[in-house]
Amino acid sequence: MTDLKNLYSQELVQKAFQKLQSQRITGDASEEELWTILEGPELISHEFLLDFLAFTYMMASDKTNKGTKIMGEYGGVIVTEGIQRILAVSQPSLNKIFAGFDTINEAETQDDDSLISQLETAIEMPLSYRNGITVVSGNRNVAHYDFTTSVYRSDPTDILATNLYLLLAATGFTVLSNKHLPNEQYVFGIPANGKVFDVLSSGEGPSERSNKIVQLKDSIIPEDFVAGFHIIYEGKTVKVRPLIVDIDFERNKEWIYQSGLEATESGLTHLGACDAYGNLTAVVEPGVLFKNV
Repeated sequence: MTDLKNLYSQELVQKAFQKLQSQRITGDASEEELWTILEGPELISHEFLLDFLAFTYMMASDKTNKGTKIMGEYGGVIVTEGIQRILAVSQPSLNKIFAGFDTINEAETQDDDSLISQLETAIEMPLSYRNGITVVSGNRNVAHYDFTTSVYRSDPTDILATNLYLLLAATGFTVLSNKHLPNEQYVFGIPANGKVFDVLSSGEGPSERSNKIVQLKDSIIPEDFVAGFHIIYEGKTVKVRPLIVDIDFERNKEWIYQSGLEATESGLTHLGACDAYGNLTAVVEPGVLFKNV
């Protein structure tokens, strides 16, 4: 796992800039004037990130009857209510993942690859394969999402991707969307945690799955973990903030300040759920999964 110091190394910074810039060049010379700025880290509380990753392993990770490892990528909105900032998972996005898990299992059981083609047509996204894991994306409606998840790669900058809809909006175009953060996006990297897959079984119920994940509490968040990126669009400037857990910030605080970087708080406090139109439908109390652990 790449730590924060390596992320700010010149090589990785340059790689991130080139990646984002290449996504924005469309043949219009004015596009090349866009700037990417790598800012100081944005802090996420340990409790929130633990809830978030545990939820993802419970709901968006699975193993088929034949042992194939599957993970899903989902999105949603970020809702601000008073001092609370709620990361609300889109139910339609999750539904696509669930359909994908069922179809992959069925395709293996029946030895029928045509079911996979039908699935990709239904969710409007191709399956991908990374590090021995089949990845199902529920993020076709990314124009309406404030955040998305991405199954992590060894290089965290590989999950960086600009949102075409936000780029258009930032440069003056009118874009219809259910987003709550009109000029921002979060992308979270989800580690392919081997200990999680060791305990998963195909077809188990939510309660059994929850109990297994809770017992892995101390193994869910890797040390020196870059949890993703917060990307902010301001006209022709794209600002990128690495997301790190507050405990890692305390370990790296002296180096961060000596490097002239300024840390900010994400303000994310709760997990929740939303419908297809970005309306908040549920809020979960922080730490509820781990209260008795």
